Amino acid sequence: MKKMVLIWLLLFALLALAFTFKAERVRASPKDIWVPYDYPTIQAAINAADPGDVIHVASGTYDPIVVNKTVSLIAEGEAIIDGSHNYKTVVNITANNVVFKNFKIQRPDWSGTLIFIDSATFCMVENNYLIGDGYCLVGVFLWQASNCHITHNTIINVTGGGDWFNAKGILLQGSSNNYIVANNIYNSWDCIALESSSNLNLVSDNNATPPQYSSIYYTFRGILISESSNNTVTGNWISNCTSSSWAIRLTPRASYNLIYHNNFINNVRQAKVENTTNIWYDDWPAGGNFWSNHVSPDNCSGQHQNEQGSDGICDDYYTIDEDLHVIDAYPLMGPCNRFEVQFGPFPSKQEISVISNSSISGFQMNTTQKTISFNVTGESGMGFCRVDIPSVIVSGLWQNNYRVLVNDQEPLYVRNWTSDATTYIYFQYQHSTKEVVIVPEFQSALIPILLILSTIIIFTKKLSHRKTNPFIFLLQPP
Repeated sequence: MKKMVLIWLLLFALLALAFTFKAERVRASPKDIWVPYDYPTIQAAINAADPGDVIHVASGTYDPIVVNKTVSLIAEGEAIIDGSHNYKTVVNITANNVVFKNFKIQRPDWSGTLIFIDSATFCMVENNYLIGDGYCLVGVFLWQASNCHITHNTIINVTGGGDWFNAKGILLQGSSNNYIVANNIYNSWDCIALESSSNLNLVSDNNATPPQYSSIYYTFRGILISESSNNTVTGNWISNCTSSSWAIRLTPRASYNLIYHNNFINNVRQAKVENTTNIWYDDWPAGGNFWSNHVSPDNCSGQHQNEQGSDGICDDYYTIDEDLHVIDAYPLMGPCNRFEVQFGPFPSKQEISVISNSSISGFQMNTTQKTISFNVTGESGMGFCRVDIPSVIVSGLWQNNYRVLVNDQEPLYVRNWTSDATTYIYFQYQHSTKEVVIVPEFQSALIPILLILSTIIIFTKKLSHRKTNPFIFLLQPP
């Protein structure tokens, strides 16, 4: 009896093992599909794909698509998806975890949408070029979508066809925990709009410019937040809004949104807010936003701006709404330039900000040489920079000991502050075009030490040479 039980157990184990090997053998791994070589159209490739496959699309013009599987779609060359003014939606994404990159999208139907993410999660729409050409109502539309990344896209001329008032470059409705980062949106009625309980989103480092003309019928916005809360709006550049536009508008039921380190430049009307719950600045020394129409000195610093010394923050607050007593308590003295870097043994994204009245170019962080460098340019007068660096970088590169050089010289004035997360370095210089380099402090300290050591080595060698060559003393002059 025991033998029979053992035999049956052995057979069961072998059967289970065979089934495992068989399952492993037939399990499909993600594969690469090429359009039009493997399939003539993008839709045919999607229909044939398994979840996880990567569909590469060669240059050419293709029909609109529905992405209803978890696949990656990557344009290799100039791949155009053209609605020919016959489709309400040119690219319709309904599956989760879709990646959609490098395409040119154009010509939806009258009042149509270029890219529609419908109730999907964890999708990535990156580095696409979207052309509204006057017909388009929405460039990228997120409907009840979450955890999606809309990054590095260019969206132009989204002016709504026959429904101008509702035209949006990027529109979120009922969509939360999304990342709207580093997009360029030009000549769109509302460049970015968060509506209908779109909460907890990050809107960061976008360039937004509404149409450059006036209208007595319509109002355009760089950023619109309506009936949405707890969003973070930071690092955006919103410029050249006309008298018919607001750089940013928050409706009465937009609440508890954090708005800081944005640049509001040359706008006739900067901001419209209709309640007092939104926050327009981070604490000192991080600061608020740059308002190009705000004139204030910077002679003081500190949480109450009553300590001697400049800090890159205006001494006077900026009034956003006088009747509601809404202010930016720490307006910046210059635009905030933000640079993303990779740092750490397992590199992670970090962000370094440079607040300055100079133009900033050529930013670099060299972890081998342990330097951060960039160029500053200004026509005349006194220039300043405040460099906000994550403390993990300051500790990792310089062990918290660093030196600022402007054209290899000490700045005219330099000071710093440190919080738990960030180190703030402020310095001044005379304007022209100059190179700023932040280096480890020991580099400058080593110079005299190395000179002394080299002198000792040379002297020791000469003395040793004389001892081994006694006739040299006879040849020396008295």
